[in-house]
Amino acid sequence: MFYMKFIFSIIIFLLSSNFSYAWDEVNCKSISKEAYIEHSYYIPQNCWRSMGSPVSYILQYDDGKHYIDFMTQTITSPNTIWGSDYAYQNLKKARIEEFIQNRNLGVPIEISSKPESMLSSDNKLRFYYKTIETSDGKAVYGGNTMDKTFYTFLFFTEDKSEKINEGFLSELLSSLTIKGRHKGKSTSVSLSLNNSNNNLNTNSSSSTNKSNNSSSDSQSFIEMCKNSTLSDLDKDVAMLCLEKMDK
Repeated sequence: MFYMKFIFSIIIFLLSSNFSYAWDEVNCKSISKEAYIEHSYYIPQNCWRSMGSPVSYILQYDDGKHYIDFMTQTITSPNTIWGSDYAYQNLKKARIEEFIQNRNLGVPIEISSKPESMLSSDNKLRFYYKTIETSDGKAVYGGNTMDKTFYTFLFFTEDKSEKINEGFLSELLSSLTIKGRHKGKSTSVSLSLNNSNNNLNTNSSSSTNKSNNSSSDSQSFIEMCKNSTLSDLDKDVAMLCLEKMDK
C-alpha cells in the first residue's frame, strides 16, 4: 500500500523542492558515512542526494505499515549557519501540512500545538518534534539544527492504535548517522514489539525520560533564546522566549 504513496510523494517533493540543484537517486549504502539509519530492520530502501548548498540527503523506508523519512542538510558556504530557531519554524502547522501533503500521507486531522523535546538514548542528539494524526495514520515529526547542519526525521504508522512512545523513539534516534555530528548506534528496536510491552502514557521508561529531560529541555530552549536576538526570531518563538525567560 505504501509503495505507490512512496513513488507519488517523492515525485511531488522533487518537483516542488526549493533547492536549485538536481536530486540524484543513490544506493543507500554508498552514503552511509554521510547519512544513514543503523538498524537491523528499518534499513533505508530509497535514497537521494543533492550536491548543492546545502548538501542534502533523503533516506526513506516503508514496509507497508511503517514509513520513515530522514533528511539531512549541511550548508557548505563559509561563515553561514542555520538560524538558531529554524527547527521551531519548521514545526509550524503550515510547514507540517505541506510536508504531509508532499509525502502523500493523508489529510492532516490534528497536529500538536507546542513542540516537545527529547534526547536520543545515547544522549547525543536533541530532537524537537510534534505529534500528527492524519486520515491515513499517525506520526512523530521533527528535527534540529547543529551549526551548519539541519536534520528532520519522521516516523509514520498507518495503525492508529499503535503508540509511538518515547522509549522507542529515543532508541531509534540513536541509530541516525549525521556526518560530523552524530554516529549512529546499531539497534533493532521495533515499534510493533515495543507496543506489545509498553504504552505511551504509562510505561515507566517514558515517565523516567520525561522527568529526567524536562528541566534539560527547558534549559536548552532558554539558552537558545539567550544566544539569539529576539527581533531575528520567528514571532511565535520570540513570544515563547519572553514567556520562558520571565519565569
